[in-house]
Amino acid sequence: MLGQEIAAVGNRLGDTDRLAEGLLLEANGLLEAGSPGFRPVLDRWFGLLCARNEPRDRYLVQTRRAALALLEGDGDGAETLMYDAAALGEKIHEPDTGNVLMSQRVALARVRNEPDELAALAADAVRWWTGAPVLAHAVAAGARAAAGDLDAAAREVAMLSEAGGWRNEDSYLRSVLVADLAVAVTVLHDAKLCALLLDDIALLTDSCGVNGAVVAFAGPFAHAAGILAAELGDRDLAGTMLGRSIDISRRLGAVVWVRQGESAQRALASSQATAARAGLEPGPVTASMSRAGKIWTVSFGTERASLPHVKGLADIAVLVRHQDQDLSALQLIGSPPPAAGKPEDLIDIEALKAYRRRLDELDAEIDQATSDTDLASIDRLIEERDQLLTEVRRTTGLGGRIRTVANDPAERARKAVSARIRDAIHRLYSITPRLAAHLDRSIKTGLRCSYVPTGADAYIRWRVDV
Repeated sequence: MLGQEIAAVGNRLGDTDRLAEGLLLEANGLLEAGSPGFRPVLDRWFGLLCARNEPRDRYLVQTRRAALALLEGDGDGAETLMYDAAALGEKIHEPDTGNVLMSQRVALARVRNEPDELAALAADAVRWWTGAPVLAHAVAAGARAAAGDLDAAAREVAMLSEAGGWRNEDSYLRSVLVADLAVAVTVLHDAKLCALLLDDIALLTDSCGVNGAVVAFAGPFAHAAGILAAELGDRDLAGTMLGRSIDISRRLGAVVWVRQGESAQRALASSQATAARAGLEPGPVTASMSRAGKIWTVSFGTERASLPHVKGLADIAVLVRHQDQDLSALQLIGSPPPAAGKPEDLIDIEALKAYRRRLDELDAEIDQATSDTDLASIDRLIEERDQLLTEVRRTTGLGGRIRTVANDPAERARKAVSARIRDAIHRLYSITPRLAAHLDRSIKTGLRCSYVPTGADAYIRWRVDV
């Protein structure tokens, strides 16, 4: 771990600043990994800074004590520490004082879960984090959703998209905003964003989000995965993720996240009971596509609908039946592949450049063979040049420009199949949004097409009857 290495160097050199930096980074890494071992490392850091007792050390210690209080659910104690630290930070002109306070206010609002405090946080986050609009609108969206103001939450999610979306946030802030965004999209029942976010964090569910270096705990990724999976109807995955989140939170002493996990578990159990009463089988998401005449019937978990036949649905059914396989657009459209040597087999620009370079070389070699009166070489070189000239003429038009692929059957098939599949998914969004979102992120189109579900989507069970 990098923090351990820095601390070891600082300790060896007697460099207190470097030792302290390494210890704080090590504690942060352990907290991100869900290890309770972060506490003794942080205690050593506290001891080091308290012994030195400089103004900035006091500020750093107080902010991290506030972070621990927030982790443990002590809202009143945390609030006192936070604002005392902020006053000290302003007094000594600590440059990151405002950001630290805002980050800890996010955690405090989660501890208290009071609508007025959440609303104030949402407004202040947007005003304060003007340089980080994705974080600002994600925090605001989560706070508005938790406060029950769904219209305002939806506006914040839309603003987040306008700011570039969470996927364009490539700093540590991306891990911090996941918890807030997950709350917003589940409360708003936005199936498409739920599925995309769940896929985005699928490989992170053994770890946690932490703002800054032990500034504020943002929760286990497993909690976000659990509530997202529950919203998408995958009860097995939701149960597994929520159980994992609670286990991690208990190890860390993260009282608030234990409570939130248990509350989500109760909601999941209630939905399972409701599904059982309705005669719906709980368990992994199941999906189906079947066609009778001109009517398709589709299902995805609890979603069910019928719609008229369009060619894109047939394309999707073929891809689903051949999961994880590449199929050419020509296969989907029902055309045979072009025969070798036909005009449709156009070469690319790089190949054309290589042909022309070889022609220049051949001219020089023919001149040399002529000077040497090497008749055998002359015949062989001229034959090769004639073959290359034929190929270049076949693939170029006026001025030696490469011919268009507009009339290439493979290119026509690519355009047609891509348009058909997009049209079918667009139709599904209005009647089965979760299915549409799943297909949207799992199907790749082009000259070769495929259905390759990843992350949580890989557990979906399909039945296709055409």
